[in-house]
Amino acid sequence: MFEGVIIVTTFFLLSAVIWALMKISGLGRRVADLNETLSALRSKIDTISAPAETLTAVATALQQNVGNLQESISLMNQSITNISTQAMKIESIGKKYEETEALTRRIYNIMIGSYEKGRTGENYLRNTMNELMKIGLVRENVPIGSKVVEYCVVFNDGKLLAIDSKVVATRELEVLFDENTSDEDRVKLRESIRNGLKRKIEEVCEYIDPKLTLPCAVMAVPDSIVDLSSEIVPEAVRRNVLVVGYSAVPQLIVYFIRIHGFYSIQMDLAELKDRLMAIQREISKLDDRFFANRFEKPMRTLTNALLRIREVIGGINNLLSLEYREALELPEEKEES
Repeated sequence: MFEGVIIVTTFFLLSAVIWALMKISGLGRRVADLNETLSALRSKIDTISAPAETLTAVATALQQNVGNLQESISLMNQSITNISTQAMKIESIGKKYEETEALTRRIYNIMIGSYEKGRTGENYLRNTMNELMKIGLVRENVPIGSKVVEYCVVFNDGKLLAIDSKVVATRELEVLFDENTSDEDRVKLRESIRNGLKRKIEEVCEYIDPKLTLPCAVMAVPDSIVDLSSEIVPEAVRRNVLVVGYSAVPQLIVYFIRIHGFYSIQMDLAELKDRLMAIQREISKLDDRFFANRFEKPMRTLTNALLRIREVIGGINNLLSLEYREALELPEEKEES
């Protein structure tokens, strides 16, 4: 009886051991299956990682090329701005020439009208100056240093031309042309008038200020004594003073306007040449190589990069779809087994 119990107990123990071994064996197989699955997943993850690295590299290249394109566009915009600036300055030079021509014609018309109003030199000068003051070309009683000059011509650049037309030796002039004056007295009067003109030259010299005026000044005298000034002209020229009769001053103003205008235009021509050369340099920058290097090559790189991205993303999408289908099929296979 006792032996039978031992046999039965031994049988159950053996059965339990066999069952346990079977369970352990099944667990081993499942562990092996998990290892295989992990290896497969690791391989597939590596497969996905490779395109991801490719995507990163492509994205970096895209960013770099976009930056290059932005820089190229900025350079081109800068060149266009420089060209526009030079063109505007060239246009302003042309307008300055047109303004000089228009001003000369206007002065000419004023001179004709003033001459008709007063044919004497004094009246002609006064009428002309009054008309020129109306258009702002001439100013009256202009301070220069510590002195005040009677008239000043105002040029476009702000420079002034001093004109002193105050009568010299008025009393001597009246006596000089008196019929009752003797020849000896006329000689003395002429000498006195010349001395007065010399002193006047000293005074007019003080109206020359390089910072404010042209490097010369005008001393206007009555037409009747112009011939007396011939002996003092060399001294006046040495002192940069022009001695002219009243009736010649308006014409002289026209010449000064023209000469000063042409001088300014001559300087502008040199500037114009520089502007044109600057435009040519800017345009030469935008040659075929500029567009090829700055736009065509980056655009091709961008296009190829986009195609590569689409290819990589398509491959990743296909891989994920395959994994999804396999994940759905796996439980069914386990149930069948």
